[in-house]
Amino acid sequence: MISIFIILFLLLLLFKVVAHVPRWIEISNRPEYIHPEGIVPWLAQLAPGALPVLADALSTVVIFFIWMGETPYRWLQRQLGSLLVVRPGDGTPVVLVHGFFLTPFSMVYLWLRLRAHPAFWGRPLYLLDYHPSLAGIDHFVTQLDALLTGVSPSRQVDIVAHSMGGLIAARYIGFHPGRVRRLVTVGTPFAGTRTWALSTGQSLAQMRPGSEFLRETTGHPEFPGATAVTSIYSRFDHVVLPFDSSRLSHAGVTNIELQGIDHGALLFHPRVAERVVQALEPA
Repeated sequence: MISIFIILFLLLLLFKVVAHVPRWIEISNRPEYIHPEGIVPWLAQLAPGALPVLADALSTVVIFFIWMGETPYRWLQRQLGSLLVVRPGDGTPVVLVHGFFLTPFSMVYLWLRLRAHPAFWGRPLYLLDYHPSLAGIDHFVTQLDALLTGVSPSRQVDIVAHSMGGLIAARYIGFHPGRVRRLVTVGTPFAGTRTWALSTGQSLAQMRPGSEFLRETTGHPEFPGATAVTSIYSRFDHVVLPFDSSRLSHAGVTNIELQGIDHGALLFHPRVAERVVQALEPA
């Protein structure tokens, strides 16, 4: 078992290093990264960037094993038609929405941090399990609406969403103004990502920069409306390319830019969890 973990980690580490090359090249063209001594900027970042790459590879291995162990459970739960309720309560519900091709329990660290914080005692926590990953994002919005209608038909809710999950939530806010009190997104490509420029699959195509879906979502007259939105993102994100695609310019939106945390590692980083908790307080 340990040898399988090590081999998988080394393979993912190699993949992560290769995956970061477009990001290093992209930021090398930014004026703020031009080095006064003429050092090639993306080469100058290799050394300080090594630890975050290692951390992201490790987090990806963790997510992979979660996915392997959780898939049979999710299948059974879908057959039974039940919801993923991780804690009941009478306060304002919090719904956690995972990213593309991940699983609800990829949000487990953020869930644990929320569960342990006194401000969230007595607040129900839910995990949205949307599928299939390559369907259109509006299909996932319908699944989110079904969950919220079932668990909180009259009360407002708070949503914490990772990556594409943030687009699902943003789209939902446009369709259902007033239903979401606070939205906290983590590594969400509101302006799209070049990572999926040549991809197939409806949801991936909708995340291409300049897509009609993205223009309609962030340009919707009801978004963000009365919803308090916080966008948390990292300059080191190799999936959201460029990283500032996660930045929103709408009035009242709070953008929080972090350093040295990659896309997958955002889900397991204490700094991210602290800011998620802060953004959702008070209950």
